[in-house]
Amino acid sequence: MSTPVDLDVLPDAVLVLDRDLCLQALNEAARRLLGPDADARLGQPVGEAFRVRHGSGAPALRGELPPHDGQIDLLLARTDGTDVPVTATIGAHDAGVVLCLRPAGERSGIAIISTVSHELRSPLTSVKGYTSLLLSRWERLSDEQKLTMLEQVLHDADRVTRLVTELLDISRLETGRLVLRRQMVD
Repeated sequence: MSTPVDLDVLPDAVLVLDRDLCLQALNEAARRLLGPDADARLGQPVGEAFRVRHGSGAPALRGELPPHDGQIDLLLARTDGTDVPVTATIGAHDAGVVLCLRPAGERSGIAIISTVSHELRSPLTSVKGYTSLLLSRWERLSDEQKLTMLEQVLHDADRVTRLVTELLDISRLETGRLVLRRQMVD
């Protein structure tokens, strides 16, 4: 038996839908995003309740899920009638659908992790490959080949160091531990 989740502890706006795409629950972040009286739309089809549309203006989430591969950009109407562009992550399961909404333009943690992983994997693959080659064929490689490979390893190690430093700087900026010093320059 699964434990119920307190949706209000989640940072993203979350809408829980049944199989017919009717709104069953939402969290506090969703109320902030869609309007304080969003609860009044519980039980209604989400596509109609929030006039959900694709970026092109075509209706969305009306009777069926849109084709998606992780995230999809949508427009939802707030309870005051203004439009909110969001990036939705759709999770479909036997009991229904969960929509995680982020204001458009904000990257999700998953997307950031995916990008960072890719950026780190490339130089690390090169370092591992060249190191393995140097260790297994040291005697058969010329000094020029060894030098070229070691220079590439150094270059890629510097790239990884730079990426990690940038990540740490971003983390410090977000937590307020890194303060920018502004000054006039030519």
